[in-house]
Amino acid sequence: MKILVIDDEKNICIAIQGIMQDEGYECEYRLNFEDGFNALKDGNFDILFLDIWLPDKDGTHGLREIKRQLPNVEVVMISGHGSIENAVDSIRWGAYDFLEKPLSLERILLITKHIQEKINLKSHISARKTLKEAVAEFEHQYIADTHKETGGNLAETARLLGISQAELEQKR
Repeated sequence: MKILVIDDEKNICIAIQGIMQDEGYECEYRLNFEDGFNALKDGNFDILFLDIWLPDKDGTHGLREIKRQLPNVEVVMISGHGSIENAVDSIRWGAYDFLEKPLSLERILLITKHIQEKINLKSHISARKTLKEAVAEFEHQYIADTHKETGGNLAETARLLGISQAELEQKR
């Protein structure tokens, strides 16, 4: 799991990086949006902690840009000047969560673990779909090959496959 922090407060970045590395995550930080966004595009990150108030770009505008270009990156917005409106807007624009400063290290770890579970579940579902598709493709090809071997005889094909002719018709 690879994590990026974009915040203009270096002490926040170092604190998040430290706890993430202690937990075994790879974590980097950038102090402005432009550098962070470039790193995000080049770095194959899974999670982004993004400050709302950055010197070179409003974080909520940055969030929209990130979600347009990198929709699979899970973004957690952070702010020292947060409002309910900012939090609601951030979630509406695709943020996973919204944290207010001072940050709770326990909350950061909990959110990270939840995101990791979500990513793992998505990966599992994707792999399962791929396996299911591969099995269906193999089954279709096996039926076609068997049917060809029987010279197109449905009854014989069904007998060799151990299914009824009706089942064979459905699978073709």
